[in-house]
Amino acid sequence: MRHLHRRVPVLAGLFAAALLAGAGVAQAATGTIELDLGTNITNPVDGKCYNTEKASHVGQREVVNHTNRKLKVFIVADCTAGKEAKVLAPGQSYRASDTWFPVVSVRRVQTV
Repeated sequence: MRHLHRRVPVLAGLFAAALLAGAGVAQAATGTIELDLGTNITNPVDGKCYNTEKASHVGQREVVNHTNRKLKVFIVADCTAGKEAKVLAPGQSYRASDTWFPVVSVRRVQTV
């Protein structure tokens, strides 16, 4: 029984080290997310929700995915799961609106 008490802290330490080794730094997509009002997001971090709204403009209407990852496009104010307007594969584009009324803008993007 005494041998077991000595091993528990050692095993717990090994387990914690294995967990930390598996948790890496956030990965970044390679490439650029191009937005129609001249805004680009270069090498976006996977999972980060990027705000694409501009205070001085009506809003971004079109987005082109020039990255090596899938891109979720949102027309809502946050990157809520299941609320994306479109998921773009690398090389695809999405246009939120072709009219001036009602105005629909790309408000957030997120690589996955």
